[in-house]
Amino acid sequence: MKNTRSLIVVLSLVSVYVTLSFSQKQLIVENPYRDIKWSSSSAWERHKANFHTHTNLSDGNMAVPAVIDSYYTNGYTILSITDHNNCTWPWTTYGRNPDSLGMIAIPGNEFSSIQHTGNLFTTIPGNPGSSVTTVYNRIVDSNGLAIVHHPGKYSYAASWYVNLFRTYPMLSGIEVFNQGNRYPNDWIKWDSILISTMPQRPVWGYSCDDMHTTAHLFKNYNILFVDTLTEASIRQSMMKGQFYFCYEPGGSGEHKAPSIDSIMVDSQAASITISAKNYTKLYWISGNTVLDSGVTVNCGKYFTEATLIKYIRAKLIGSNGETYTQPFGVDFVDKSVVSAETYRHFQIGCRVKYNNRSLSIEAAAGVKLSSFHLYDIKGRICSNPSVVSDKVIHFATSGLHEGCYLLRGLINGRQYVRTVILINE
Repeated sequence: MKNTRSLIVVLSLVSVYVTLSFSQKQLIVENPYRDIKWSSSSAWERHKANFHTHTNLSDGNMAVPAVIDSYYTNGYTILSITDHNNCTWPWTTYGRNPDSLGMIAIPGNEFSSIQHTGNLFTTIPGNPGSSVTTVYNRIVDSNGLAIVHHPGKYSYAASWYVNLFRTYPMLSGIEVFNQGNRYPNDWIKWDSILISTMPQRPVWGYSCDDMHTTAHLFKNYNILFVDTLTEASIRQSMMKGQFYFCYEPGGSGEHKAPSIDSIMVDSQAASITISAKNYTKLYWISGNTVLDSGVTVNCGKYFTEATLIKYIRAKLIGSNGETYTQPFGVDFVDKSVVSAETYRHFQIGCRVKYNNRSLSIEAAAGVKLSSFHLYDIKGRICSNPSVVSDKVIHFATSGLHEGCYLLRGLINGRQYVRTVILINE
């Protein structure tokens, strides 16, 4: 693993809109796949993953070695065993070495006293508590990453999940498919959440086996794009939405659902084009509604400044299953703010620029910045700005540890909060 750090601005916890009079507005498409190299000469690797798996150490009926062998022999290179309130780890205890298998084993645990949640990248034993606050703060303290499991099992409203995702940046996303299509309306819940959170706070979709018996195997999988297969690159893919997910009712163990070859966004035309195999229909969806079909969608045809729903996603249907992209955020912003590729994650009123050692906030015309600090997830100030004016604020980040931080300040006197994540790459 390279010992370098990069700052990734991924989402906003508080939706703050500053009314500005920009002379020119441009429709931008926020593309979670933008960093992926698709060309054959330098193409990123793609890997099949399951993040929700049980063994006979909780309520599954297969022993740990048999579970690992099943996924290994069917082409999975990423697997997390998530027994209920039990961290089944390390694999070597059960006679399997992920390095020898060419797999990445993600330590995990399904916290099951509340809304079931997949806790990943930590070795927290048992169940850390009986409240959302206690459980999720423990994941934060352990630098974990989490997925909301099978929301259709519960009666929580979409607004409850919206609050959860805005409060906890380590929540990567939500299961849209679980154990085949056990809860058929979970895609509606996903869209209902996205209506409120996009584009400021993406919520990525997942498809997981939730395997307890052999009948549950291989109907659900996620295809992650990484430059090289490491735990750090997997975590980055999951945080940035650099994957698509599939539901294959037959559970062949192969990748028979539609396979995506590339996703390209034309920033000038505000269009998205998908190249794929093994599909017969391709739909573009926003807010539970099909907007268009075909390999290319022109977002300018469906989105205006007055449009309340600010995202679009694709669904590909083939004879053996379905494949889903992550949501693309859409918004209208001042052209001067989005002229450079580095200004990727935008909040109305200012732009955030970053590199591997620093974070800068720059004000748009007519905007004043004040009282900015960088906080850890518990609200403690961990970095004060080294350069301060009402137009530019600069933070050095080289001394910070890997993890989640909150950027908080005032834009024209109104509160602004954005999450930043410092990771190893």
